[in-house]
Amino acid sequence: MKRLLAAFLAIGLYTAPIPVHADSVVPKDVYEWVQSTARQSYYFNKEVMHYGVDSEGYINLDEIVVPALHQYDPVQRDDVISKRRWKGLSTDGYDALYGCAEYLVINTKDKTVRVARHEDLDNDWGVITADTSDEGRSYDSLSDKDVDKKFYQAIIDYADANQKELIEKTKGKLRPADEKRLQQGDKVKKNTATKDKKAKEKKKG
Repeated sequence: MKRLLAAFLAIGLYTAPIPVHADSVVPKDVYEWVQSTARQSYYFNKEVMHYGVDSEGYINLDEIVVPALHQYDPVQRDDVISKRRWKGLSTDGYDALYGCAEYLVINTKDKTVRVARHEDLDNDWGVITADTSDEGRSYDSLSDKDVDKKFYQAIIDYADANQKELIEKTKGKLRPADEKRLQQGDKVKKNTATKDKKAKEKKKG
């Protein structure tokens, strides 16, 4: 668990350690399930997801930082092990392979996603091996039916629907222009809600 926390801190992702054993049910109050394929299930950690922060300490509302969890089925586990053997990589500890954790940085302006860190996890959610990367890829060019694109879009939709909560979890400050824009947006939403309420009351009357 300490290794997981250290991994977050090393790439600028602050969070609390993952508080559950792999054999337990993934807690719904921490992880948001998105989809399951024949090979794996996709979750993201809604408890610690937040926005990016630039070098000046300002929140970047275009950048979402979020840990993801992938649970593997036996076929996927065997496939991961086979690929490592084919590449001549160590398979020590992979007899207990559970899945993987990916620490994603999604840029909604550039429509790119970067897997800042990938960790293969054992049955105790301990890290078997880990890799870091500075390379990103476009998710906009993916097919709408692509499971990864659906996963990224679900994360983006969740962030949009919970923007205030993510801002509160981000260790940074809003730029004056962003703060003003958000305040104006709140006013528009409030006015719209008031108009809708009056329209419903008038219709009932």
